[in-house]
Amino acid sequence: MKVELNDLGNNIGIFMEKYDDAQVGVIAAILIAALIVIIIVIIQIEYVPNWVSDKEAEHMELVKNQLGILKSNIDTQCTDKSINFPLSSPIKLGTEKIPFFMSSRSFGEINIISHINSNFLIEINAQEGKIENVFSHYSQSNATIENVTHISYFELIIPHISNPTNHFYNISLVSKYQGELGNLTIRVCENYVNMTTKTQQGIIFNQPIATGNFNGEYRINILNPDYKLYKIIDSNPYNVTSFNEPFNLSLALQGSGIFSIEGKKFIDYSSPHIYNFGTIKYSVDSSYFPDQSYIYESGAVVIYQSEGNTMLFPPSFSTNNHNMSLLLINITSPVEQDTVSGFGTHSIQTVFNSIEHLYLRCTHLNLTFYTNYPEAWFKYLNKSYTVSTGYLNVTVAKLSNSIQIHAQANRDYLNLLLTTVNISALLDYT
Repeated sequence: MKVELNDLGNNIGIFMEKYDDAQVGVIAAILIAALIVIIIVIIQIEYVPNWVSDKEAEHMELVKNQLGILKSNIDTQCTDKSINFPLSSPIKLGTEKIPFFMSSRSFGEINIISHINSNFLIEINAQEGKIENVFSHYSQSNATIENVTHISYFELIIPHISNPTNHFYNISLVSKYQGELGNLTIRVCENYVNMTTKTQQGIIFNQPIATGNFNGEYRINILNPDYKLYKIIDSNPYNVTSFNEPFNLSLALQGSGIFSIEGKKFIDYSSPHIYNFGTIKYSVDSSYFPDQSYIYESGAVVIYQSEGNTMLFPPSFSTNNHNMSLLLINITSPVEQDTVSGFGTHSIQTVFNSIEHLYLRCTHLNLTFYTNYPEAWFKYLNKSYTVSTGYLNVTVAKLSNSIQIHAQANRDYLNLLLTTVNISALLDYT
């Protein structure tokens, strides 16, 4: 019996040793698993958000650069209108997931918004203003056309003359500020036609322009560069790039003849002009990085987030002496609603459509910009467009949902040249 009890004790001891070893293994496995879980949780809580946030920040920097390329492409199409084929600007909508479970990625969307829904418009009001408008004139008698700014077609039509001697035709150009700029005199003789062109400095052209017998109708293109009419117009020192100083055009006939003219001249400005503009908006829903939107409106790119908005890329505005120039871009779309969303890369195809010019002369001018992002526009315009010179005073004020530029002429008048370019934009869904 003693031997049997000893054997039982030994067996129990061996069993307990094995049980303790198994228990230690289980505990070790549990501890290792718990450690792994703790590490994963720490990574998930502490590191993954930072990794995702960094990735989202890199993505927004990429999109910013891509929006810069879009603006550059549109600017190129505005300045070089011979580019009548689409330019493609890729935009990456969202981010890729990092290789870790429970990671997330940002989700982006592009909208091409029509001028009806964009809430971006500009209103122009002027005091004592005149606006450039097209005109045509057809006259068989003496006449004066006032405030001419541009001549695109100018012809003298001389019918059959039985007695060609002593037929004179005179064209004179007079500026409000410089007096007579010059004149052209056309004299029809028996078997030749002579033209004389005279500027303030003297005669610059004087010779026959046609010879022979004039038994039928004879036409003279006054704009022929050989006759140097452009020298008279360019002699006006008030002319600057893109702005033409108006002049009065006096036509005198001594004999049979018809002056036929087409061009532009100033007429009285009576009512406000309102321009609506389509826009492009990129917005993103990020997991950790602050949600942002980039908005392309009228040549500018605005960045918007909950903390506020600022101008990322400015529009093309400038002032020079009497003159204010604005290049405004209207985004149009051939479809009613153009939207794409997701994570991949999509391109915006843009193409030049048309261009329009508004040339306004006045003493006081108000330009009001209505926008969803007044803070960004105010910061830019107040910093870059506020001037006080001998020619102009320009101030900028921020209203509730608009920005107002007030300009006042310090010398006689100010000029506004507003160029509106229509750009068609279409999303590539491939």
